[in-house]
Amino acid sequence: VIRTGETTVYGEGSRWLRALTGWQAAVRVNGSEALAVVHVFDQAAGAIRLPLRGWQIAESLCEGIQAEGGPDGLVLHTDGGHCAGVFLLRRG
Repeated sequence: VIRTGETTVYGEGSRWLRALTGWQAAVRVNGSEALAVVHVFDQAAGAIRLPLRGWQIAESLCEGIQAEGGPDGLVLHTDGGHCAGVFLLRRG
């Protein structure tokens, strides 16, 4: 997945590197597999939606993020503050 594929970056919030806020997600897709790396910076608890329809979570490593696949894509529920997660996805 990492060596070949296409990367799309999603996010919202401050782009000032000294005081990051909001969230960012880098999603690398290679055929039927994808790797999503998500970081949340100083943000209240809530939901982040990524438009990844048709993908299922195969494996994950998270702290402060819970994820679920749905009809509208991947929904990430965050605990707030600073948290992160890595998700290996497969087409469903």
